[in-house]
Amino acid sequence: MLSRRLIRRVPSVFGQGRGGPAGRCRGPDGRGVAGCSGAGPWPEAAGGALLLNIDQGEELYTRAARAEAEHFSELIAGAAGTPGLSVIGSIRSDYYGALQDDRALFPLTKRIDVPPLGREAIEAVIRKPAALLGAEFDIPEIVPMLAEVTSHAAGGLPILRATVTPD
Repeated sequence: MLSRRLIRRVPSVFGQGRGGPAGRCRGPDGRGVAGCSGAGPWPEAAGGALLLNIDQGEELYTRAARAEAEHFSELIAGAAGTPGLSVIGSIRSDYYGALQDDRALFPLTKRIDVPPLGREAIEAVIRKPAALLGAEFDIPEIVPMLAEVTSHAAGGLPILRATVTPD
């Protein structure tokens, strides 16, 4: 399950190295976290800063059981208050309602909206990787057609990815 893999990664970011309280392996609810050693310097102890990036945040709400999602959210919310740690994440706009319903994370959010790509940018997203690989489209007209359809579809980029990516 995706959330278990992510939950194990959070402590591994904080839990490697020397020293530190064993309480780091507990979420705000007091539950232990699998795979957490409890040892390791916090970012401020190491004299630096740490950035935790959570990409494709919508997967927390689509792939995880509700209890696991809540536990992960609580862990991230608890970690977000750590000096020297910044947490950023991305979520598709069509899952923003799920984030709003997340009682642990939503109160901590500062939203930055990224506008959708236009048709020309979508064409570049399709053409450039193919060009880098030396590949050509059998039907060159398909690229502007795909770009046009994608530019008008809510959540169109994931659909485009599924269309042009071989499995």
